[in-house]
Amino acid sequence: AFEASPLVYEHYKASEDFEGKRISYLNMAVSDVNGCIPFNVLTENQGISGRSSLQDRRDTPGKKLEVPSVNGDSFLKDCEADGIALGIDVEGAAGKVLPGLRESLRAGRFSSVFIEVEGREMWTGQWLDHQVTSFMIAQGYLPVLCDAEHCPPAFTRPQYNLLFLPQNLLDDELLAWIIDCYL
Repeated sequence: AFEASPLVYEHYKASEDFEGKRISYLNMAVSDVNGCIPFNVLTENQGISGRSSLQDRRDTPGKKLEVPSVNGDSFLKDCEADGIALGIDVEGAAGKVLPGLRESLRAGRFSSVFIEVEGREMWTGQWLDHQVTSFMIAQGYLPVLCDAEHCPPAFTRPQYNLLFLPQNLLDDELLAWIIDCYL
C-alpha cells in the first residue's frame, strides 16, 4: 500500500497493524517518476485529508511538498507475482500513475484494476473518466463495472469507480458471474 501524504501516512501507520496483516505500507507516491515529485497537501482536517493529490485542486487550499515517488513499472520489475489486483485511488492523478504502469498493464500482470475516476475536472489538468478508459483499453483492459449509484449518465457526483479486467480473460460466462455477484 502506498500513501504519498506524510501526515496521512503517519496517522494510519499509528492506528493500523500493517505488519500483522502482512501489508507493506510505504510513504511514497506511485507515478511515472522515480525520485521526488510535488504533492499538494490539503490543509483541511489538519492535513489528514483524503483529497490531497499529485494534482492541484482549485477549490481547496493546500501546500506543496516534495515527496518520494516510484514509477509503478520500476517498482514491479523485481516482483515475480502476476495476477495482482490493483486498486487506485489517487484523487485525480490517474494521468500521472497509469503511464508509469504501462509495461505491467501490457504484460497482463494485473488480474483486475479498480480505479476511482471523475466525469468532470476536479483537479487541474487531470485525466477524466473517458481518458482513463481509452488508456486502459489501449493496454488491453476493458471496463466491466462501475459504482451503480454514481455511474454515468445518471450520476449526481462526478466521482465514481471503474473495474477493468484483462480483455483476454473475459468471456460471457465470467461477465455474467461478475455482474451477478456485484448485484
